[in-house]
Amino acid sequence: MPRLVGFGAGVLLFLPAASLAFALPQPADLPRCPPNTPTCLALDLYVAPSYEPADAATDDLSWLTDQLATANDRLAVIGVGLQVVSVAALPAGLSEVASKGARDRSAQRRLRPGRLAWVVVRKLVDLDGHSVLKGVTWRKAGRPWVIVSRTAWDLVLAHELGHVLGLPHSRAYRSLMNKTPRAILPGLLVFTEEEQPVMRRTLGQLLAQGWLGRVPARPP
Repeated sequence: MPRLVGFGAGVLLFLPAASLAFALPQPADLPRCPPNTPTCLALDLYVAPSYEPADAATDDLSWLTDQLATANDRLAVIGVGLQVVSVAALPAGLSEVASKGARDRSAQRRLRPGRLAWVVVRKLVDLDGHSVLKGVTWRKAGRPWVIVSRTAWDLVLAHELGHVLGLPHSRAYRSLMNKTPRAILPGLLVFTEEEQPVMRRTLGQLLAQGWLGRVPARPP
């Protein structure tokens, strides 16, 4: 059955803290760009610690894998894939991001040439101070990075990459960029034919600026 989907505010359930489960994955643990992907983009992954039950580290790896695999599936239409090339921990103070300053601090001093920062936090709050978000594309001096909450469903990273590649929100029914709640199978959500030329053009610009970069090809 179709389910109600949307990219806007949601409800965050708080569970009693048990123990600090915080095992950083290694890049090799995460999906690589699919074979023969024309443009494999390098990601720096920054993960904020969170207090969760002891099995949360395994859940985090599964969640990260789903986010990357889904994004790679949707971006394949423009010949793009994503691959994590480094993983680092964020300070505990950035587990919850609820202000412009916190969004800036999440990655601003960690941005590397030719890499897109993907920041994972426990809680992401809209700048109105009330709404809980699943993800946001943030920019400083024009340079983008992506912040995603651990509560995000598996299409959120792909949606935010759409913003990185120049797309606004959309009203097209099947567009991944349409954040209006509606009854549709998630597998039917795509980057539309109208959106793809914008994504390709913006990709070229970001590569030329050095704000995105390709993963070096592996030897055969």
